[in-house]
Amino acid sequence: EYFYFEYFRDPALTTPVSLAWSYGLSPTQIQGGPTGGSLKGSYNNETILGFQYEVRPDFSVGARAIYRTLGRAIEDISLDGGLTYIVTNPDKWGGIFQPLPRTENGVTTVANYTFPKPTRIYKALEITADKRFSNHWMLQGSYVLSRLKGNYEGLFSNDNGQLDPNITSKYDLPQLLVNASGLLPNDRTHVLKVYGGYFFDNIPLELSGSFTLQSGTPISKLGADDLYGTDEGFCAPRGTAGRTPNVWQIDLGAQYTFKLWKSNLALRADIFNVTNEQRTTAVEQTWNNHDVGANQTYPYFGMETGHQTARRIRLAGRWTF
Repeated sequence: EYFYFEYFRDPALTTPVSLAWSYGLSPTQIQGGPTGGSLKGSYNNETILGFQYEVRPDFSVGARAIYRTLGRAIEDISLDGGLTYIVTNPDKWGGIFQPLPRTENGVTTVANYTFPKPTRIYKALEITADKRFSNHWMLQGSYVLSRLKGNYEGLFSNDNGQLDPNITSKYDLPQLLVNASGLLPNDRTHVLKVYGGYFFDNIPLELSGSFTLQSGTPISKLGADDLYGTDEGFCAPRGTAGRTPNVWQIDLGAQYTFKLWKSNLALRADIFNVTNEQRTTAVEQTWNNHDVGANQTYPYFGMETGHQTARRIRLAGRWTF
């Protein structure tokens, strides 16, 4: 990542003056730990234990337990309050203290913060049922009970909408990680999915449908940082301000195929969100910003910022020859 800025100013309104300034990451800013060394790649650990049992030739059930953890991450950190940055493995800096002056109500204090080890732990139990296609129909379903916790989402940050792989703001300053451990934004306790289809024998008609039910996602109280601005810190432990509502949706589809000489013409209709559910899927999580005090709630906290897409109907045709 490299930035280049060039400013032009003319104090006397006569001769332009060019002031160039650039910022980038040099090889010396990429290192593996406090003593330098090589930068090591990121990786995840995953352990799965499961079984599947065939109840009958066309029907099986199964279950599996999943345990997935973040083994190592690559991120940029700053040891001087944001003046310079190092791309590194943050877990190598877990015992490094950084004194940072903070001013509140006109009083400046110096507090010590540390860089905690990046963590992301996913634990899940999945139960499945599979009726393979036979006798003109098929049906599949799954239920997942899970928990996703940690202090680091990964290459994309839902908290502030930042897509900067390996150089997000989360590990830039240690004070941004205060209260950062907890339920991560993509945590959904329950997810149920069922889908299937029926294929008529005497007419070229196919019917399909799906049903999805899932828990809402955790809500956090996001605060502002003096240097980084809004939605960069946590005013309370992550994910402890409630959840968005549970969401469910039904989709249906039908396809009829005509024979045209030596070709097939298929006409299809799909209805998404048949019952036109429009439940809240996201809310404002800004608890305070630069314009209000630390103990004063941001006026729009908890208000809806996203909801389910309304009912949609899609018509399509496909000609194969």
